[in-house]
Amino acid sequence: MNVDALREAGPWGGNKGKSWDDGVFSAVEQVHVHVGNGMVHAVQFFYGSRDGKSVWSKMHGTGDGESLNRIKLDCSSEYLVGMMGFYGPIEENCGFEAITSVSFYTNKGKYGPFGIEIGTAFGSPATDGKIVGFHGRSGCYLDAIGVHVEYF
Repeated sequence: MNVDALREAGPWGGNKGKSWDDGVFSAVEQVHVHVGNGMVHAVQFFYGSRDGKSVWSKMHGTGDGESLNRIKLDCSSEYLVGMMGFYGPIEENCGFEAITSVSFYTNKGKYGPFGIEIGTAFGSPATDGKIVGFHGRSGCYLDAIGVHVEYF
């Protein structure tokens, strides 16, 4: 992996919660999004590494949402190219800002939106590359999210 070809964008969202960074992998293979009460409660990612091993990230936020949305990418030909969403003040979060909605874009299409598209919009920049990791902040909810991008 060419370190010069890696870039970090974000995180977008509120400024509360504990910082986290999953690091950089060869691919994002699955995404789990926990949603409830008009907000994203948590996300979790399944990453593929260059040595052929795959690993689940920690859950970022809590899985207390009303629904679990699962995205499973066709790793032989599909990869994440972008992410968009919304964040805003959440009453259940003492009025602090958190992610209210998130959508994921691949080279083949769109997954989402998960949650309610209300508040301030955000999005990862369009790139000639793929998302190879995530970082952000979380507590009881997903407060903020950003991406690691590997350029081609």
